[in-house]
Amino acid sequence: MQREKTETLKARYLPLSKVSVPIMRRMYEIYSGYYENISLDIFCRDMVEKSGVILVEEKPTKRVVGFSTLKTLDMNVAGRQVKGVFSGDTIIEEKYWGSRALQVTFFFRMIREKLRHPFRPLFWLLISKGYKTYLLMANNFHNYYPHPEGKSDQLAPLVDSYCERLFADYYCEEKNCWISVRVILT
Repeated sequence: MQREKTETLKARYLPLSKVSVPIMRRMYEIYSGYYENISLDIFCRDMVEKSGVILVEEKPTKRVVGFSTLKTLDMNVAGRQVKGVFSGDTIIEEKYWGSRALQVTFFFRMIREKLRHPFRPLFWLLISKGYKTYLLMANNFHNYYPHPEGKSDQLAPLVDSYCERLFADYYCEEKNCWISVRVILT
Protein backbone atom coordinates (compact mmCIF):
# COMPACT_ATOMS: atom_id res chain seq x y z
CA MET A 1 0.00 0.00 0.00
CA GLN A 2 2.79 2.46 0.87
CA ARG A 3 4.39 1.86 -2.50
CA GLU A 4 1.13 2.73 -4.26
CA LYS A 5 0.93 6.00 -2.33
CA THR A 6 4.51 6.95 -3.21
CA GLU A 7 4.03 6.11 -6.87
CA THR A 8 0.97 8.36 -7.09
CA LEU A 9 2.76 11.36 -5.56
CA LYS A 10 5.68 13.55 -6.50
CA ALA A 11 7.36 16.23 -4.47
CA ARG A 12 9.38 19.22 -5.58
CA TYR A 13 11.07 22.20 -4.00
CA LEU A 14 10.05 25.71 -5.01
CA PRO A 15 11.73 28.90 -3.82
CA LEU A 16 9.16 31.22 -2.27
CA SER A 17 9.36 33.58 -5.26
CA LYS A 18 8.01 30.76 -7.48
CA VAL A 19 4.99 29.91 -5.29
CA SER A 20 1.91 31.24 -7.11
CA VAL A 21 -1.22 32.64 -5.50
CA PRO A 22 -3.31 29.56 -6.49
CA ILE A 23 -0.70 27.28 -4.90
CA MET A 24 -0.70 29.42 -1.74
CA ARG A 25 -4.50 29.21 -1.59
CA ARG A 26 -4.37 25.43 -1.92
CA MET A 27 -1.69 25.21 0.77
CA TYR A 28 -3.86 27.31 3.08
CA GLU A 29 -6.84 25.06 2.34
CA ILE A 30 -4.83 22.04 3.50
CA TYR A 31 -3.37 23.96 6.46
CA SER A 32 -6.75 25.14 7.70
CA GLY A 33 -8.06 21.58 7.58
CA TYR A 34 -5.46 20.37 10.09
CA TYR A 35 -4.88 23.33 12.42
CA GLU A 36 -7.18 25.27 14.72
CA ASN A 37 -7.15 28.98 15.62
CA ILE A 38 -5.46 30.03 12.40
CA SER A 39 -6.19 32.63 9.75
CA LEU A 40 -5.10 33.39 6.23
CA ASP A 41 -3.29 36.45 7.56
CA ILE A 42 -1.23 34.36 10.02
CA PHE A 43 -0.49 31.80 7.32
CA CYS A 44 0.69 34.46 4.85
CA ARG A 45 2.82 36.30 7.42
CA ASP A 46 4.51 33.02 8.26
CA MET A 47 5.05 32.09 4.61
CA VAL A 48 6.82 35.33 3.65
CA GLU A 49 9.47 34.51 6.26
CA LYS A 50 10.34 31.21 4.56
CA SER A 51 12.89 30.53 1.83
CA GLY A 52 10.78 28.00 -0.02
CA VAL A 53 8.43 25.07 0.14
CA ILE A 54 8.40 21.41 -0.76
CA LEU A 55 5.11 20.69 -2.50
CA VAL A 56 3.62 17.21 -2.55
CA GLU A 57 1.39 16.67 -5.57
CA GLU A 58 -0.67 13.91 -7.13
CA LYS A 59 1.18 12.87 -10.27
CA PRO A 60 -1.81 12.55 -12.62
CA THR A 61 -3.64 15.76 -11.57
CA LYS A 62 -0.78 17.88 -10.16
CA ARG A 63 -3.13 18.76 -7.29
CA VAL A 64 -1.22 19.81 -4.17
CA VAL A 65 -1.94 17.36 -1.32
CA GLY A 66 0.75 18.43 1.11
CA PHE A 67 3.68 20.69 1.76
CA SER A 68 6.55 21.53 4.06
CA THR A 69 7.90 25.05 4.47
CA LEU A 70 11.65 25.65 4.73
CA LYS A 71 13.82 28.52 5.85
CA THR A 72 17.55 28.44 5.28
CA LEU A 73 19.67 30.41 7.74
CA ASP A 74 23.31 31.40 7.90
CA MET A 75 24.25 31.57 11.56
CA ASN A 76 27.30 32.31 13.64
CA VAL A 77 27.42 30.07 16.70
CA ALA A 78 30.33 30.48 19.09
CA GLY A 79 32.38 32.15 16.36
CA ARG A 80 31.69 29.40 13.82
CA GLN A 81 29.67 29.83 10.62
CA VAL A 82 26.96 27.18 10.28
CA LYS A 83 24.01 26.60 7.98
CA GLY A 84 20.60 25.84 9.46
CA VAL A 85 17.55 24.59 7.65
CA PHE A 86 14.31 25.12 9.54
CA SER A 87 11.33 22.89 8.77
CA GLY A 88 8.20 24.89 9.35
CA ASP A 89 4.69 23.59 8.85
CA THR A 90 4.56 20.12 7.35
CA ILE A 91 1.15 18.81 6.37
CA ILE A 92 0.02 15.97 4.11
CA GLU A 93 -3.60 15.02 3.57
CA GLU A 94 -4.43 11.94 5.63
CA LYS A 95 -5.19 9.89 2.52
CA TYR A 96 -1.48 10.10 1.66
CA TRP A 97 0.06 9.43 5.06
CA GLY A 98 2.78 6.85 4.65
CA SER A 99 4.10 8.26 1.38
CA ARG A 100 7.84 8.92 1.36
CA ALA A 101 7.81 11.48 -1.48
CA LEU A 102 8.29 14.42 0.88
CA GLN A 103 11.09 12.75 2.86
CA VAL A 104 13.00 11.82 -0.30
CA THR A 105 12.76 15.35 -1.69
CA PHE A 106 13.76 16.83 1.67
CA PHE A 107 16.81 14.52 1.81
CA PHE A 108 17.97 15.61 -1.65
CA ARG A 109 17.37 19.25 -0.74
CA MET A 110 19.70 18.83 2.25
CA ILE A 111 22.34 17.19 0.04
CA ARG A 112 22.09 20.14 -2.32
CA GLU A 113 22.52 22.59 0.59
CA LYS A 114 25.56 20.68 1.81
CA LEU A 115 27.14 20.67 -1.65
CA ARG A 116 26.69 24.45 -1.87
CA HIS A 117 28.68 24.85 1.38
CA PRO A 118 30.72 21.65 1.78
CA PHE A 119 32.88 22.85 4.68
CA ARG A 120 30.13 24.44 6.73
CA PRO A 121 28.22 22.30 9.25
CA LEU A 122 24.58 21.80 8.28
CA PHE A 123 21.84 21.47 10.88
CA TRP A 124 18.18 20.61 10.56
CA LEU A 125 16.20 22.73 12.98
CA LEU A 126 12.78 21.42 13.91
CA ILE A 127 10.11 22.38 16.39
CA SER A 128 8.97 19.12 17.93
CA LYS A 129 5.37 19.44 19.02
CA GLY A 130 4.71 15.86 19.96
CA TYR A 131 6.17 12.53 20.81
CA LYS A 132 5.93 11.14 17.24
CA THR A 133 8.19 13.86 15.88
CA TYR A 134 10.58 13.43 18.78
CA LEU A 135 10.67 9.64 18.28
CA LEU A 136 11.37 10.15 14.58
CA MET A 137 14.38 12.18 15.61
CA ALA A 138 15.53 9.83 18.38
CA ASN A 139 15.18 6.71 16.25
CA ASN A 140 16.91 8.08 13.15
CA PHE A 141 19.68 10.39 14.33
CA HIS A 142 22.67 9.80 16.60
CA ASN A 143 23.12 13.47 17.47
CA TYR A 144 20.12 15.53 18.49
CA TYR A 145 19.14 18.04 21.11
CA PRO A 146 17.54 17.92 23.60
CA HIS A 147 18.56 14.38 24.47
CA PRO A 148 17.00 12.62 27.50
CA GLU A 149 20.44 11.49 28.70
CA GLY A 150 22.13 14.86 28.19
CA LYS A 151 24.04 13.76 25.09
CA SER A 152 24.67 16.41 22.43
CA ASP A 153 24.35 19.30 24.89
CA GLN A 154 26.94 21.08 22.76
CA LEU A 155 24.04 21.83 20.40
CA ALA A 156 22.32 24.07 22.99
CA PRO A 157 24.02 27.30 21.78
CA LEU A 158 22.80 26.51 18.26
CA VAL A 159 19.22 26.24 19.54
CA ASP A 160 19.59 29.51 21.44
CA SER A 161 21.01 31.32 18.40
CA TYR A 162 18.28 29.98 16.16
CA CYS A 163 15.46 30.84 18.56
CA GLU A 164 16.75 34.31 19.35
CA ARG A 165 16.83 35.03 15.65
CA LEU A 166 13.42 33.65 14.69
CA PHE A 167 11.36 33.74 17.87
CA ALA A 168 12.87 36.49 20.00
CA ASP A 169 9.50 37.55 21.42
CA TYR A 170 8.52 34.00 22.42
CA TYR A 171 11.68 32.14 23.32
CA CYS A 172 12.79 31.57 26.89
CA GLU A 173 16.35 30.27 27.04
CA GLU A 174 15.75 28.29 30.22
CA LYS A 175 12.93 26.31 28.59
CA ASN A 176 14.39 25.52 25.17
CA CYS A 177 13.14 21.93 25.11
CA TRP A 178 10.41 22.78 22.61
CA ILE A 179 13.02 23.01 19.87
CA SER A 180 14.81 19.98 18.45
CA VAL A 181 17.99 20.07 16.42
CA ARG A 182 19.23 17.29 14.24
CA VAL A 183 22.76 17.11 12.95
CA ILE A 184 22.44 16.33 9.27
CA LEU A 185 25.89 16.66 7.75
CA THR A 186 28.86 18.19 9.51
